[in-house]
Amino acid sequence: MSSSKRIVELAALLTAAADQYYNDPTKATMSDAKFDALKDELEGLDPAHPFLSQVGASVASTGWAKVTHGRAMGSLLKVPNPNGFKVLGDWAKAAGYRSGEILLVGDKMDGFSANVIFRNGVFVQAVTRGDGTVGDDITRNAKLMDFPKRLPGNWSGSIRCEGIIKLDAFLREFPGEKNPRTSASGTARRQTDPAACKYITMVGFDVIPDVGDMPSKSAELTQLQAWGFDVPKWQVISSLDDAEVIYQRYQKTIRKGLNYWIDGLVISFDDTARRTSLPLRNNRPLG
Repeated sequence: MSSSKRIVELAALLTAAADQYYNDPTKATMSDAKFDALKDELEGLDPAHPFLSQVGASVASTGWAKVTHGRAMGSLLKVPNPNGFKVLGDWAKAAGYRSGEILLVGDKMDGFSANVIFRNGVFVQAVTRGDGTVGDDITRNAKLMDFPKRLPGNWSGSIRCEGIIKLDAFLREFPGEKNPRTSASGTARRQTDPAACKYITMVGFDVIPDVGDMPSKSAELTQLQAWGFDVPKWQVISSLDDAEVIYQRYQKTIRKGLNYWIDGLVISFDDTARRTSLPLRNNRPLG
């Protein structure tokens, strides 16, 4: 098969798999490993292919009202294994990382992403990521989910969350279902009988005030914890060597003991100005 035909084939396979994954997760058939392998193959053949810049999938006609995000919801660059730390070194070079700069390492939660909006300290709306620009308004189901619905004071803004079902709840309440990620995504979009949404925990990872920005990612996560949100496990580090040590610990022991699925680790600059000043690669933040 010619490379041009293979590119067309790969794009079609990946588009169909992404549509299932995001819009009908209970029927998704392609494994994460297979999807990542096909995506890596496509990037090797055509690094500028439009699919590689796609975030999520086009929002299907699901019966939920569609909402345009005030600020686009992106995704994250994924570092493949087993060459992850070679790629991390390449990232550091591209980002202009300087020895001693403060980084933050945290769990990459494996569920569905949503924007949770507060006005004057009160929860008013939850919108799925969708294609990063338009998502589903799942507010009525989100009211049943586990996260604070009232914040101290009159804070207004958005909190980016990952909706997950913790493993103990999944094993107890969702017998026979495929995995906690697809159960969380499917349950969140139920048009009828949404009672099981109470088993979904919204894990906060980004704080976006209506006015201004918080100074660092660690400040965001600390604030979320103070407000009563679950947050990913995280820690501040000052070298790429520290990141590799943490990664090896996860591989050997930590990951096995978690009560939720993760899709790897997130490594970013802690400083907000540093992190947000970097360019995007395939619609995903470099920092």
